[in-house]
Amino acid sequence: MRCEIEIRDHAAYTNLLNLLRTMLREYIYEDRIQTAMISIRGGVVGGHNIDQFAKKLIQLTVSLGSHKTAALFTNSLEQECEFQFFTLLGGARIDTPVELYDSVDIIPLSQNEGELPGYIPPMFDRPGLERFRGSTLIIENRVVTPRYINPKSYLGMQDPVGNTLFRYSHKSTQMPSFNALEFCNALSMVAKTRVFPSVSWRFVSEDEVINLGSGSGYSWTPDPNPHLRTTVTGQQIQEAKNVYSSLTELSPDDRARLSVPIDRLIASWGGKAQVDQIIDLAIALESLYLPEFDSELSYRLRNRGARFLGKGLSERKALAAQLRDFYKVRSKAVHTGKISDTHKVGGQRVESAEFIRMTQDLCLRSIRQVLDGGFPDWETLELQ
Repeated sequence: MRCEIEIRDHAAYTNLLNLLRTMLREYIYEDRIQTAMISIRGGVVGGHNIDQFAKKLIQLTVSLGSHKTAALFTNSLEQECEFQFFTLLGGARIDTPVELYDSVDIIPLSQNEGELPGYIPPMFDRPGLERFRGSTLIIENRVVTPRYINPKSYLGMQDPVGNTLFRYSHKSTQMPSFNALEFCNALSMVAKTRVFPSVSWRFVSEDEVINLGSGSGYSWTPDPNPHLRTTVTGQQIQEAKNVYSSLTELSPDDRARLSVPIDRLIASWGGKAQVDQIIDLAIALESLYLPEFDSELSYRLRNRGARFLGKGLSERKALAAQLRDFYKVRSKAVHTGKISDTHKVGGQRVESAEFIRMTQDLCLRSIRQVLDGGFPDWETLELQ
């Protein structure tokens, strides 16, 4: 990227351009060529001038030698282009690398800024690197095909939702449709803390001949406290893999039904004010247990929750009482924007933080039970 090329032997350079025009003729339109980089990281819609491509090969020749560069160019005529998809985790960290699946790894980053890897997006300056230092990365090895497309064909194949001739695939055979956001949700439910994609980006090696430096290909989520991270153990990661597997095996309808409960439960772990945590948990429990009712909410919620989770009469009574007490607090939070400092649960008074933790555990238990056995027929459950 720091190599500036000055052309002095113009005859030799013309020969190189003519060679490229011959070998890549099916991909060239008006002396321009479109590469998979526009799909990986964005960039110039109309493609790159063949002159830019030639200068990239000269840069590689300077740094790697002519034989290696020739081999890289020959290999680039193959259809597949490999790249890596990185997800920086917010809210969690690990101490040792773990292979999640083949071609999907989770690794810790150094606390030392000077030891951070070179594939971190260059747009993050020193203050922005705070979220990377001591954090954790998920690394996915992926493939995009084809490497080259005629710019005319590329422009002709685009549609309003951005579909093009470029196609992605995962290299993983164990989890070919791995989704980092879903895995973050699974890890959140195991660690009982909010884990989220803090920064996501795509990386292509500088040795890749089609890497012409176009676009950035990254997205990020605001993180006001990047240094606040819960340490996740190897055992918890293995449990998160089981939860993630259950999530991926859900039907599309059941996954959609669980999306709000999961998102709101995780949001309640996100360091919000206690009244907001109560409201998040209320939305989570109501969307889980009351998908079709707009009346008798308190009764339906505690009745269904107690029957779904309780193993016997005494446990069901205790669960019903806990859900009833929660619903009283929920109503006060919604209507007044305030909650009391302590709450009565099962004949005892507990502070708000403990009351919220208990409700989070109950909500998590409900979600995990749905993951293990699916949604019940709520009306049939009530009649048992």
